[in-house]
Amino acid sequence: MEMLLALVVTAAVLLITYWRIRRRRGGVPVPATLLRIETEDPEPENSSGTAFYLTYGFPWQGRTLERRMGPRRGILPPAPGQRRTILYDPRRDRVRLPPAPGGCLLLPAAAAILVTAAAGAAALYGGGASASLAMVGMIAAIVLFCLAVLPWQARRRFRRRLRDGALQPVRAVFRQYERREDGEGNVVLSPVFACVWNGGMQRIDGVHWGRVRGLEPGSAVTLYRDVHTDLVFLEPKPPSPAVTAAASAALLADLVLCLWQIFGTPQA
Repeated sequence: MEMLLALVVTAAVLLITYWRIRRRRGGVPVPATLLRIETEDPEPENSSGTAFYLTYGFPWQGRTLERRMGPRRGILPPAPGQRRTILYDPRRDRVRLPPAPGGCLLLPAAAAILVTAAAGAAALYGGGASASLAMVGMIAAIVLFCLAVLPWQARRRFRRRLRDGALQPVRAVFRQYERREDGEGNVVLSPVFACVWNGGMQRIDGVHWGRVRGLEPGSAVTLYRDVHTDLVFLEPKPPSPAVTAAASAALLADLVLCLWQIFGTPQA
């Protein structure tokens, strides 16, 4: 049973990783021009933020096509008339932006699950209560590893992309929190910002990463716009030192238990 659980968890994470990588591929790169931008304000029951619809024109097999991209949320769109490369899928007749460069955040978690599952499988070779305890420790170590390592990698990637110019700092002003409802009926406090963009005041909501706490209306905030995807980010928070220490301790304890199970328990 324990081995089956380890295999199911590992296979699920690897399948999710493969699916995300597949989504990053496909489509034919074409030079496109942004023709117009349409916006749709969020409804009170929608916590996703303002929706943007961007219409691009691009050449395709001797013709000029116009295709609408959206809805997109949590973005600062480029100015109409700006040219960029987009991906066109002729089979589905859809357009999308190329993915931002960088690795998939699920890969370290998948690697950790593989390594820890292998250690747990080795521990199960001896059977008994200690083997079951090793499996429980393995699951706890995986959870803590994801809580500690994924935020650390997100912050590291954020700093690297900011240094390389892939993220554009944007000075904004915190306006207010808006009370909305998510799909399950829970009340969500969504932060709303405003900044000068494309020659006018632009409302920004639905930002990605990070949380805003303790800001007063009118407070200055630095947001970061991805120049490849137009998405707006807050700087990601570092992982909690307590979670990092717990993850390290859980991994070490699980490794010691596995080694004791393998080498310290007489085999039947």
